[in-house]
Amino acid sequence: AHIHLALIGWVSLSIIGVSYRLVAMFSLSHLDSKTPGRLALALINAGLLGLAIDALFFGHHQLRLWACILSAGYLAYAFQMRRLFKERTRKIDPALAYTLAALAGGFVWACLGVSLAFGWLPDETETRAAYIFCALLGWVTPFILGQIHKIIPFLVWLHIYSKEWKPPTPLPKIADITSERLAWAELAAFVPSVYAGVAGFLLQSYPLLRLSSVLLLAAATL
Repeated sequence: AHIHLALIGWVSLSIIGVSYRLVAMFSLSHLDSKTPGRLALALINAGLLGLAIDALFFGHHQLRLWACILSAGYLAYAFQMRRLFKERTRKIDPALAYTLAALAGGFVWACLGVSLAFGWLPDETETRAAYIFCALLGWVTPFILGQIHKIIPFLVWLHIYSKEWKPPTPLPKIADITSERLAWAELAAFVPSVYAGVAGFLLQSYPLLRLSSVLLLAAATL
């Protein structure tokens, strides 16, 4: 109950709320309907509340029901994100690619949760580790990194050039103070690390976990 209240009730709802604003702004698209977002908000909160109460007081008697409700809420959110990306007027850059990676990681996380709830995967330490690893590295981290690639350069640009710039000195663009090639390389190292780690826990494979760790280190360094 404690873990789900943290990962879903605090972290995931914050990510979902922020993404409705930032993804629309960064992709230059707009929401033509708020219905999927409201549906996602209602279903995720209902599933989370049911899951926490069931875990605390009723021994997970309705675990499958809450897992399905939470998954339905995520699908409603993913549908809203799909519409935003479909209506974008800007090409996919590393920041938006990270957001897509987060959506994919969230889907895998939901699949792991439903599989645990229905008994399709064994409820053991390694499977739970894969579940938490996918939540933190597959869903939370890429979304944060994607927004950092947009927000931090903007804040640096604003801090330096809003005060120091005087005509006719040419004003650099935000893209001029970042490296898109480096960001793509970072993403190329990060995404395989997530799924190598998930597979490593599920298969209890030390080589895959070591590969995941090395790729994560490379992505963090980049």
